[in-house]
Amino acid sequence: MSAPQADVITYLNNRKAKGFNAFTFLTTTPAYAGGNGNAPGPNNWYGNPPFTNLDDWSTTVEAYWQQIDFILAQAKSRDMLAMIFPAYEGYGQGVDGMYGHMSSNGTAKLQAHGAWLANRWLAYDNILWVHGGDNDPANPALTKALVTGINSVSTKWLHAWHGARNTSIYSFWANDLSWMTFNSLYDNDADSFSTAQNAYNNSAGPKPFARIEDVYENPVVGGVSTAAIRRLAWGSALQGGTGAIYGDVRVWAFQGPTLVGDSTPWATALERPAGSTVKYLKQLYESKNWPLLVPDSTTRSFMTSGWVGDRFASLASGGSFGIIYMQDYREGSLTVAMSKLSGPNVLVRWYDPSTGAFTTDGTYPASGSRNFSRSGPNASGDNDWALLLESTS
Repeated sequence: MSAPQADVITYLNNRKAKGFNAFTFLTTTPAYAGGNGNAPGPNNWYGNPPFTNLDDWSTTVEAYWQQIDFILAQAKSRDMLAMIFPAYEGYGQGVDGMYGHMSSNGTAKLQAHGAWLANRWLAYDNILWVHGGDNDPANPALTKALVTGINSVSTKWLHAWHGARNTSIYSFWANDLSWMTFNSLYDNDADSFSTAQNAYNNSAGPKPFARIEDVYENPVVGGVSTAAIRRLAWGSALQGGTGAIYGDVRVWAFQGPTLVGDSTPWATALERPAGSTVKYLKQLYESKNWPLLVPDSTTRSFMTSGWVGDRFASLASGGSFGIIYMQDYREGSLTVAMSKLSGPNVLVRWYDPSTGAFTTDGTYPASGSRNFSRSGPNASGDNDWALLLESTS
C-alpha cells in the first residue's frame, strides 16, 4: 500500500463525490508498495511488511493488516465496494507480484491465509474478491487455494479472476467455473466490443460481468482520449455489464513507484476529465429503470444501421426507453426502428456525457424508422454523445 491514511481519505472522498461506488486494491505487491522513500515493497507506507517471512504467510504482521482494515472501514462508511486482490500474482508471475512466494507457501498455507482474511473481515459485506492479477498461473491450484480458504469461512462474497490480458475465464477455467461468481473483463481496447458481447451471450459461466481494466487516462503518456475512456464505461453498460473500473496511470500509484514518465501529482490527476465525467453515465442510468435494458449488439433490431465499433445500443424490455452511445459523431448518422418503442410517441433527447445536459431532438411517432445525427462536438469539445429515446403519450 503506497498511501498514508490521509491520502486514502482524500482518494475515497474524491471518488465518492464523482459517483464512483467501487475501487480495486492489492493487499500485497512488491513492486507498487512503499512510497515514502524508506519502505520498499512489499512493505507499506509506514514501513510495515505484510509477513515476517514472505514464504510463510502464517507470519502476518498486525500493523500492516491494520492499514488494510482502515481502508475497508473507510470504504464501508461511504457505501463503496472494495474489490480486493488477496494476493496479486504479477505480470507473467514475475517479480512485481507474489506468485513466487505463493508457490513457496503451497496450497495448504494459502488456503489457511484465505481463511484468515475471511475471518478478519467477516463483518464486511462490501468486498468482492479478485484472484490472480495479470497472470495465467502455471499452477491454478495456488490461485484456487485462496478461494477455498475464503469460502470455508463464508460464501457470502462474490469471486472474480484477473488473468493475463485477453484471457477468458471460459477457456482458462473451463473445467472449474463453479467458484467464479463474477466475470471481470480484461482485454485490449480494440477487443472490448467482442469481449463484452461474448460475456453477455455466454451461458457456460457467471453472467454478471464488468470491465475491470483496460486503457488508462493520461494526457502525458499514451495520449488516450477522454472519449475513448468514457466509451469503455458506456460500452460495458450498454452491452449488459454492471460497470467498469476507471484508471489513471498517476492515481493508482499514489506517491509510490510508477511505471510511467508522468510527474503530475496524483491528487491533481484525480481531476482529469474522463474520471470526472463518467458520473454522468451513472446519473442517466439511475434516472431510468435500467435493469430492463437488453443489449442490441447481437440482433441490431433497435439501432438498425450506423453500427461501428464505438457505438452501442440497448432497449428496455417492453419498449419504454432506449439508449444509444457513440464515441464519434463524425462517423455519420444512425437509424432507429422507432416501432420498437411502445409509444405511442417517442421523446428523443441528446445527452452530453461530458456535462449531463440534455438537448431535445424532437417528439416522433413510435412507428417506422428514423435517422439521427449530431452536427458538432459536445460542450467539452469531445466527439461523444448519447441518445435517449423515451416512450410518451
